[in-house]
Amino acid sequence: MSRHYRDEAYLLHIRDCCAKIRDYSAIGAQAFLQSQLHQDAVVRNFQIIGEAAKNLSEETKAIGGFQWRDAIAFRNFIVHQYMGVDYRLLWDVIQQDLPALESHILSLLAAP
Repeated sequence: MSRHYRDEAYLLHIRDCCAKIRDYSAIGAQAFLQSQLHQDAVVRNFQIIGEAAKNLSEETKAIGGFQWRDAIAFRNFIVHQYMGVDYRLLWDVIQQDLPALESHILSLLAAP
C-alpha cells in the first residue's frame, strides 16, 4: 500500500467524522449539553479523528501548517480523562475548531 493511498484513507475517515460531528451537534448547544447520546457520539468521532491524525505521514501533516499535534492531544485527553471531559469545552471545540479542520481536510483531499 502506498503512503499516499494510506493517507487518503485516513483523511477520508477524518472528513467523515467531521461530517458526523456536525450532524450530531446540529441539535444546538443546550440540547447537546443535555444529551449523553450525542455527547458520546461526538467524543467517539473525535477519538477517531485523533487516531487517524496520528497515523498520517509526516509529509501530509506538514502541508498547510495545520496543528495536528492539537488534534492528537485532544484525542488523548478525551480518552484518558474520559470522566473529566467538559462538554461545554467540547461544544466550543465543535464550534471554533472543527470548521478549520474540515476545511483543511477538504483541501488536502482536493489536492492532486
